[in-house]
Amino acid sequence: MRILFVALLISCHMGYAQDRFCVEAGMNKTWSYKPGIGSWNPPYESQTSYARPTVGFSYLRRVGKHVYVGGKAYWESYSFRYDRVSVTNLFNLFGGGVDSTYATQIRFKASYVFVAPLLDLGVGKHQFFHFYIMPGAGFMVAGSQTTRIYQLAGATTISDNTQITTGSIHEVVFRFNAGMVQHIRVSNDWHITFNESIGAVTALSGLSGTNSISLMPNYYTLQVGLMKKRHYRIISPANGREQIQ
Repeated sequence: MRILFVALLISCHMGYAQDRFCVEAGMNKTWSYKPGIGSWNPPYESQTSYARPTVGFSYLRRVGKHVYVGGKAYWESYSFRYDRVSVTNLFNLFGGGVDSTYATQIRFKASYVFVAPLLDLGVGKHQFFHFYIMPGAGFMVAGSQTTRIYQLAGATTISDNTQITTGSIHEVVFRFNAGMVQHIRVSNDWHITFNESIGAVTALSGLSGTNSISLMPNYYTLQVGLMKKRHYRIISPANGREQIQ
């Protein structure tokens, strides 16, 4: 009886068995943009992001009719500038006063290699659309950061200090991604994929190097890929025919 139960489990598993390998490349960019100067409630903050390349390789194994599990290894590069400006005595300008400006400018560049488990859900009969979640850890492979802190009184510079703060960049960060993949069938074994995802990353740098400003940008990513299916060919004991799963 136990042998029969194990055999039944194996046959059900093999009925869904299928491997998927995918190579993807694209661009990522942060959408975190805060209101710039023009608001009446300082400090004024703005973030300028630059699109950067990303490449990855993923593996999925089919464990249910619409459910896949696996993992992804991918490389990402981040590049943005963050500005924070505090202005005092702003309203005294109308009475002849002089404003004082305190500002921090951060220029951040870094690239990470991420390793992440992947849970994927195919939608519909042909599963041309897949939704997934992917939490992962990233390890820095290169990075640079400069932090400028300055103060102005009117048009006069009181202090201006720029430091290289690369040492405060975190070498390990965590990112949570959620996304959708659209499949375009080329053949039974090959698909072209379009991957769109959004993700939140933990603090990229320590507060000591950013004048106590937390750098935690949110990113969106667009990738185009090529996916290869590996089917299992099973001989059915009922009719001796070969079936592709």
